[in-house]
Amino acid sequence: MYALSRMQRNITYQDLSKLAGLFFILLVYEVLSSIYLLLPPLLGLFFLLFMYTIEKNRLDLFVFVLGYLLVFETDREFLLFSTLFFFALAYRLVVLRLRHIISCNKCLDYLSVAIAYIGFWLFTIILNQIAWMDLPSFDWRVLYYIVVEILVVALFL
Repeated sequence: MYALSRMQRNITYQDLSKLAGLFFILLVYEVLSSIYLLLPPLLGLFFLLFMYTIEKNRLDLFVFVLGYLLVFETDREFLLFSTLFFFALAYRLVVLRLRHIISCNKCLDYLSVAIAYIGFWLFTIILNQIAWMDLPSFDWRVLYYIVVEILVVALFL
């Protein structure tokens, strides 16, 4: 009886089940965002989550981000692992250097959302020259996506 009273529940499985449920909801959202163009694809938010996983060494969240990015790439017919490669380059070459210049963490988060969209568009232009891929369109919707995701970051993070 005494040995059983010292047992505790394992919270790890609860965290993984929450991540699996959130992953399923985000997969449905990703499919809906490719159908309804006024729903942003959450590229900027996942860039922020990618930065968080790198800084905190969270493998479970990295797998979560990688799964979402793979669905994002296949849904929009991008090159496999191109967003992950861009996120790693942008974090290493741009965000780490901006941290030395900008001391405001919220301002850097807002700027990172814009970097994710505009930088990925520029990155796909370079990939177009190398791999002869179709260019994604850069129109008013991309600016709308940036504004909406900055508002989401301002309100919830």
